[in-house]
Amino acid sequence: MKRERRKSQRAVPAEPAAPDLKLVAQLAARVPGELALRLRRFCQETGQSFNQAVADALEQYLGQKKR
Repeated sequence: MKRERRKSQRAVPAEPAAPDLKLVAQLAARVPGELALRLRRFCQETGQSFNQAVADALEQYLGQKKR
C-alpha cells in the first residue's frame, strides 16, 4: 500500500519561465551626505533617474573590480 504525501510535500508543477521577466531588487545603503547631494545634483542636471544612475554606477564599479 502506497502512502500519499502530505499536502505540503506534494510536487508542484513548475511554471514555464517568463522570457521578458526582469528581476529587480531594492537596496538600502547609507552614504555620506555630500555624496548623496552630488548624486541628486547629477540626476537633476542630466535628467537621469536616481535608480538608473545608481544602477549604472554599480555596474561600472563591479565591472572594474572583476579585472
